[in-house]
Amino acid sequence: MAKTAEARHERSTTRLHRSFEKIDSIASLRRHLQIAIELEAATIPPYLCALYSIPDGQNRHASGIIRSVVVEEMLHIALAANVLNAIDGHPQLNHAYMAPRYPVTLPHSEGDFEVGLRPFGKEAIKTFLKIERPGKPKAHPQADHYHSIGQFYVAIEEGLKTHAASPRAYTGKREYQVTSEYYYGSGRLVEVWNLETALKALARIVDEGEGLDHTLFTTKKKFPAKWRDENLAHYFRFKEVFYEHSYDPERDNTHDPPSGPRLKVDWEAVYPMRVNPRMEDYPVGSEIWNLSMDFSRTYMRLLNILDKGFNGHRETLVESVNVMYELKYRALALMRIPFGEGTTAGPTFEYLPPASQ
Repeated sequence: MAKTAEARHERSTTRLHRSFEKIDSIASLRRHLQIAIELEAATIPPYLCALYSIPDGQNRHASGIIRSVVVEEMLHIALAANVLNAIDGHPQLNHAYMAPRYPVTLPHSEGDFEVGLRPFGKEAIKTFLKIERPGKPKAHPQADHYHSIGQFYVAIEEGLKTHAASPRAYTGKREYQVTSEYYYGSGRLVEVWNLETALKALARIVDEGEGLDHTLFTTKKKFPAKWRDENLAHYFRFKEVFYEHSYDPERDNTHDPPSGPRLKVDWEAVYPMRVNPRMEDYPVGSEIWNLSMDFSRTYMRLLNILDKGFNGHRETLVESVNVMYELKYRALALMRIPFGEGTTAGPTFEYLPPASQ
């Protein structure tokens, strides 16, 4: 089994670091949108590990922020899939690259940092800030080796304008478009059928991650104070946790740490999950190994549901909510088992071939 995992890691690393072509055709546009789906999916297991490692009732503000980001990352997968389906592509969500062997670099990024599976803590939040970092004003579109995720999406937007500007490019089946009634937390879903709606969908992804027009927030609309955190871009939500202060929108800007009211963060109130756990770490047939296998099977079931839901069976997506809850309970079962040197076991989010699922 270790050899199989190692081979999978080598394939994944090759895919993550190899050079990728420019967007010069509708075919390469489809390939980049598939990479966008894989990119969004690569962030979810690290976020979930941090979230699951916070015991119930502890760090309510921090856990609420991480949970809100996870929901929106799932939304981003749906938005990218809608754009891909609109130009007659076929989203793939149940293959090995959707479950890379952590730690990894973000797909087709410049590779200047790694993303791993670790419990909630300052190191985890530092990584999340790197994932969500805003691009510099007037940063060039970057279809490969991007510094910020926004640069990657701007390159896709330029590809849409060049190769999918005509209504004739949008030949995908309308019934494959995922709309709000089929997806949890999807009030911001965009149904895509032309260039305008495709650009709107991708802009929503970037704005929620980095902020609208290099601001703190995802929208220019006025909103009640109680919804302020939900309208902060992901990067700035994580900065609030890291600096243990909320933003004061009247005086804080995007470059300075938040200076608003103090936020309570207990960095020690956490399950001490081992960093980047793998099934090969656990004795085959042991309780931990069996629990880890059950977790990975549940994760694969989630990916299979998403794959089916984005390929013509939207009604199956409602099942994903229950599977997400099941995923949490299986992760917690692992995090409560000691596994050497003051750490506990943890979920591995490993890919399982169909025969093992």
